[in-house]
Amino acid sequence: MKDSLNTMHSAFPVGMVCTIGVSCLANPAGTLGVVYEHYTLGGHHGVSIIFENGNYDGFSERCLEMLDVVPARLSRALCNYEFHNVGKLSSDFQRGLFNHAFRANAN
Repeated sequence: MKDSLNTMHSAFPVGMVCTIGVSCLANPAGTLGVVYEHYTLGGHHGVSIIFENGNYDGFSERCLEMLDVVPARLSRALCNYEFHNVGKLSSDFQRGLFNHAFRANAN
């Protein structure tokens, strides 16, 4: 994947449920995560992902490759999620907003 806005964000749109191939943020390989935000930092594009255990972080193209992050399916319920701040993200997670996406075969 070339480091470009269109490539990164079309492969990993908001609401994309992904799997990680390498242990990350206290999550074992195979854990699901949901893209909740796109960002640009210093001219580099990335996506922010929240995982099943509630941990979250931003991932550049290089990080996605190193951690073997693979898109699995789009959660239609989350494709319009609007990230405001990490406090609201954590609150949304605690309220169970992402639970449906973490279930197998969920849309």
